Order: sequence, then structure tokens, then C-alpha cells
Amino acid sequence: MTQVVIATHGYLADGLKKSFEFIMGEKNNLTAISAYTPDCPNFTYVYQEFIDDHVNEEIIFITDIYGGSVNNELMQAMTDNNKIHLICGANLPLLLQLFINLDSLDIENTITDAIKAGQEGVKHCQRIDVPNETSANDFDSF
Repeated sequence: MTQVVIATHGYLADGLKKSFEFIMGEKNNLTAISAYTPDCPNFTYVYQEFIDDHVNEEIIFITDIYGGSVNNELMQAMTDNNKIHLICGANLPLLLQLFINLDSLDIENTITDAIKAGQEGVKHCQRIDVPNETSANDFDSF
């Protein structure tokens, strides 16, 4: 089974995981690592232990920001292991799309589709052309 790990500075990882599970239900292959918090003061130890515990599985790490310390550390881990995949720019649309296709045998296309969904989920809402008859109440189902 492919493992997915959200790893971020602070508690963003926990929040994304909880929001995802609110929508999709709990997933036993989704883990959050809130780096540099009292829960995870030694990020290197925590992610390395996770990798060691899942040595025969594909692991997709999703980080908050490219060039940040969390992402940089995982870049090092990725270079020695072709079963580790790393995506930066964590957001909910990316996670949702990733899990929709996670059972696919083509992990590269699954990751590509998830990144596209994450990018398309970022909008400047004042610049979206919305018909005049649409009101804020039309979006209450979300």
C-alpha cells in the first residue's frame, strides 16, 4: 500500500489531515508529521523512522513549502530511495485528488494529476467570472 505523509512546519499537517478525513473519512495510510513542535522536536528521527517502518512501500511525502527546512530534509532522503516521492505545496485539492487515484499502478501520473488539482484549486476569486444570478448561498453545500 502506498503511504502518504503530510509533513509541515508547525501544525498545518495535522489540520490538513483532519480536514481531509472530515471529507473522505479516516485513511490508515495517511500520516501527519507536525515538524518542530513539542510533538515532533526531532523531525529527522521521526521521518527516518517512518521510512524504516515502510521500507517495502511507496511513500509520498507532501510538504508545505519548497526550500523550507522540512522539504530540504526530505530532498536528502529522496535521493537515496526511489520509493520516496516528494511534493511541495500541500493543499486540500491536492490531497483529495491524490487519494482518488492512489490505487493506480502508475504513481507518476497519480502525482501529476494531484499536483494539477492542487494548482487549479488556487484562485483569486475576484477575478473569476461568475454569472450575476449566482449568490453566496449557492456555495453553501461546500
